[in-house]
Amino acid sequence: MSEVGKLVLLASQKTTYEEIFRLNAVAAAAEIIAALAASGAPGINLASEFDSLSAYADKIQDALKVK
Repeated sequence: MSEVGKLVLLASQKTTYEEIFRLNAVAAAAEIIAALAASGAPGINLASEFDSLSAYADKIQDALKVK
């Protein structure tokens, strides 16, 4: 995990399983956004990416659910 993810995890003091699960999903989503930003690909709109952060975290949480 990069510094971005570590900082996200350190920024909150969550105690319940659900809160910790969400926090890790948000950290993973932030990692994805950081990787996109670092890629240097043209047309990346960071404001839009951060507006989508919660939706990305939702999708990560959904993907981790046992079916």
